[in-house]
Amino acid sequence: MAIQLGYLLSDRVEVMPFQFDRDRKTWRWDGEKKKCDTKFSVRGLPRIPNPSLVEVAIRISLSDRICPKETDAVTGRLVMTVDIEVDNPDVMWLVHPKQLSEFMRIFRNVLRDIRRLIPNCARIHLFYDGPTGCAIVAGQAINPRMNPAIQLYEYNRRKTPRYKAVLTLG
Repeated sequence: MAIQLGYLLSDRVEVMPFQFDRDRKTWRWDGEKKKCDTKFSVRGLPRIPNPSLVEVAIRISLSDRICPKETDAVTGRLVMTVDIEVDNPDVMWLVHPKQLSEFMRIFRNVLRDIRRLIPNCARIHLFYDGPTGCAIVAGQAINPRMNPAIQLYEYNRRKTPRYKAVLTLG
């Protein structure tokens, strides 16, 4: 729902998401935290363009790693899967607004690269495991006029398969 909220707001509305600091029990950013992880790895983008009509999966792992077997269980094995992740995903990962800005930049670049390298992409399957603030900025990065339809999934550890398609944007 947070990705959809960002999508509805679009990037035309200035939004300042916050992350609840579970240790300090506050919604305020900790100005004392000088070290924050703004390094993301992106894997899976093709090196050469693919003009075929294909579907793509994007797995975003910020709070925990998303298991490829669990996403493949609902999408089948796709021609292309892109992973965006941090070195040590954790529910306490988001500690500074710089991380939100860098995540939005990275996610926008991945969407741009998919448009350029897979011009006939029919659908993007988006699997997200991260903080609410990053979900909102991810939704803001999705342009309905430029991107293919984006299928969102909800995770439930108690179900099989663990992911369920819940909403399509675009």
